Amino acid sequence: MRNVLKKRFLYLLVALISITALLPCIALFSIRSSALESATNYLITPGKYNIINQDTLKTIDPDDPAVNGSIVEQVTLTGNNEQVWQFIHVSGDYYKIKNMANNRWLTSPVSGAEYERVTLETSNIPSRQKWKITQLSNGKYRLQAINREGTNLVLAVNSSLFNINVDGIDITQRDYTDAEERGEWRIANATLWNADDSAYYNGAVVNAAYWDKKPISVLALRIASSQIQNPAYFPPNSAWAERAVWGNIIGMTFTNGISGNEDIQIYGGDYNSVCYKSGLTLNINLLGTTVNNYSGSTNVYHNYNDTGTKNIRKISDSTCYIIFKPTGPNYDADIAKFSIIHEIGHAMGYTGHSPNTTAGALMRADPTTLPEAVFTPTAEEASFFKKIYDLYSSEG
Repeated sequence: MRNVLKKRFLYLLVALISITALLPCIALFSIRSSALESATNYLITPGKYNIINQDTLKTIDPDDPAVNGSIVEQVTLTGNNEQVWQFIHVSGDYYKIKNMANNRWLTSPVSGAEYERVTLETSNIPSRQKWKITQLSNGKYRLQAINREGTNLVLAVNSSLFNINVDGIDITQRDYTDAEERGEWRIANATLWNADDSAYYNGAVVNAAYWDKKPISVLALRIASSQIQNPAYFPPNSAWAERAVWGNIIGMTFTNGISGNEDIQIYGGDYNSVCYKSGLTLNINLLGTTVNNYSGSTNVYHNYNDTGTKNIRKISDSTCYIIFKPTGPNYDADIAKFSIIHEIGHAMGYTGHSPNTTAGALMRADPTTLPEAVFTPTAEEASFFKKIYDLYSSEG
């Protein structure tokens, strides 16, 4: 009997040792499984977006937000909640899309005929409310309802009308081989406005602007002055690399100018030379200033709570002035480089300043208030800048 018990005890001990040895493997498998689950690669990250037509640059909006079954139309972007859409991931590249003003679902028509209108519905209708999103080679998106798979019908602006660049045109299902850019969409992250409301919207950045062309020509010249003691502050072609800091964010390209009629002209010199060249009476403590000229109409953006507006304008030409202080306190080549990048930011459309309390902000008002110059924008500055081009520029 003792031998039997001893054998059973040994068997039990071996089993316990085996299970204990497996525990790290089980834990590791669990951790790896969790990591795989959390590392889902979404085509569109679930969140809140503006849906903007690539051809008309107008956004989708319900015709009557209070009515169930309301048709959907294109309108000028104003930023109100009726133009914000929540993308909810279903599976793969399929999403449900809900309007944030009334919590109704973007719904494809029952009929499979071309030019049938898209509506907003309260009821859950899976066969008509699931949308497959496809990213195109130009970076824009095509949206097709699940009940239209196997056809060429996609979400599009109704272009059976002569003039499609006006507010109030219906959003329909159209054959994408005919619709072309009218069936292509930008999906722009609307939450960036909310994240920037306190500092970058209602605060220091009052207005914004954009270039609606590509490439932009740039000329950089040093103003002749005996007071410029260190050419390193503004060597020939110094602005060519600095402009890419902003260009890379939006995919803008540039050409080098030589004529003096370039889109952006950059001049560097001491205080007296810059005042003379610009015709401006400037604060002696400035490190630079930028003068933008604008063309066309002004877009007015209203924030979500209608507590303020932002004027969005198209830039026609810009001139930057960099003021060198080779004998000033704490002034060095890094501050000069900072100033060039900073002023090019203004010339590219970042027309205000980031809050001075933002550590490491490229677009802060005074680089000497922080211990070192920085040469790249913060995430908030970059997203604010890119948002303007995504929403308004045909080059976005």
